[in-house]
Amino acid sequence: MRSTTLGGKLSGVAAALTLLAFFLPWVVVSCNDTPWLTLSGDQIAVGGEFTDEFGTKTEEIPGESLLLLVPATAVLVLVVSAAVYLLVRTGIVSHAIPSAYEFMIGAVQMILGILGALAMYQVLSGMGAEWNASGDGASSGMDLAVRPRYGLWTTAAGLLGIVLGGVLGVAETLLRRPKETGEPEARPIDPR
Repeated sequence: MRSTTLGGKLSGVAAALTLLAFFLPWVVVSCNDTPWLTLSGDQIAVGGEFTDEFGTKTEEIPGESLLLLVPATAVLVLVVSAAVYLLVRTGIVSHAIPSAYEFMIGAVQMILGILGALAMYQVLSGMGAEWNASGDGASSGMDLAVRPRYGLWTTAAGLLGIVLGGVLGVAETLLRRPKETGEPEARPIDPR
């Protein structure tokens, strides 16, 4: 018996990547193709006044608190993955974690990853149009564009890794269940 699933380990690493990438630059806001403001995931989530590329303070930008589900998801997955790993590694749990628990852990990781990705999509899907409509950019002929940066893509890849780790954890649990429970393996029927 194995102590933890490969999917659980993948989800843990992906959660750490997601949490780190949340604080990296997510988007650059350009005005008439000139970069104006770069924001990280935490800045978009919390909002506030920021210093733009020209050194001037921006107006108050409202936060998108729904986006806080992304780091919350990553922290939860990271804590669960680390706890399972440490419990087995230190010998507190002297045997492998039962398949039912591994299945539930994988399913929860998968659901949390999907939840974080949906929150991220919900917030970012209308961001450019919202900024164009809210300011006086439309009336003055200025074109605001919101373009993704490496922090956004890395966060998305981390959330995808959490989901894939959960799927892999569930699949591993289901594929090895008959061997662990002592149930006889299915044999082909002899046509004789």
